[in-house]
Amino acid sequence: MMNNQYNQGEDKIEAEDSKIKSPFLSWLENFWYYHKWHVLIGSFFVVVLVVLIMQSIKKEEPDMMLTFAGSYYLSPTEVTEIEKVVSDKYLAVDCNKDGKKILNTRRYEIYSEDEINALKKEGVTVSTVENSQNMNDYSTYMATGDSIIVILSGYLYESLVENERLVKVSEILGAESGKGEDVYGIRLADTALYRENEAISQLPENFYLCLMRQYVWGQSSHTDVYECAKSTFVNMVNGTGQ
Repeated sequence: MMNNQYNQGEDKIEAEDSKIKSPFLSWLENFWYYHKWHVLIGSFFVVVLVVLIMQSIKKEEPDMMLTFAGSYYLSPTEVTEIEKVVSDKYLAVDCNKDGKKILNTRRYEIYSEDEINALKKEGVTVSTVENSQNMNDYSTYMATGDSIIVILSGYLYESLVENERLVKVSEILGAESGKGEDVYGIRLADTALYRENEAISQLPENFYLCLMRQYVWGQSSHTDVYECAKSTFVNMVNGTGQ
């Protein structure tokens, strides 16, 4: 008797549950059971995509890139100083027309074999493995055509002159500049950039400020960007920036 009553009560509860649970909830429960991992993985990728899109929207595109490479460690503080000074005083115009003048810097600490040997005599060891990797990274980037204005050590400067990658100074500043036909860069110490800014004057004075030749691809292939960089180079040399 008692078992019969219990069974009847259980049937009543199940009947009530079946009345309460809607077809949609049943479908949802079944869907989640079989597809929950697909939903979770899909949701993860949607979140990542949204974050990337938001970062892309907020990211400020630079008007141009400046490359600093050679036997000197350019600290993050010095990078910030260079970018601020050039953007504020020498960047000719808002090249990409986004309402802001922004310069970004690529830096590569690279030593020649002679420089490594000289430092070794002074008790300073340079990792040849790291130096070789930095050289490879530098060469790879320079082949992209994105680099237009460069500040280089004598070793790297001579290499680019030999490979005819630099513009003659006389072609940029004119014959009245007094620079000979074989001059492809200006010593940093002889530029307004160096003379007019205390932070910049701490950099190696015997590095060279140069302008790369226009490339067939990359940022330098765009005439408007290249002309903007050319005007900025002149400002950095003569101090005609605003």
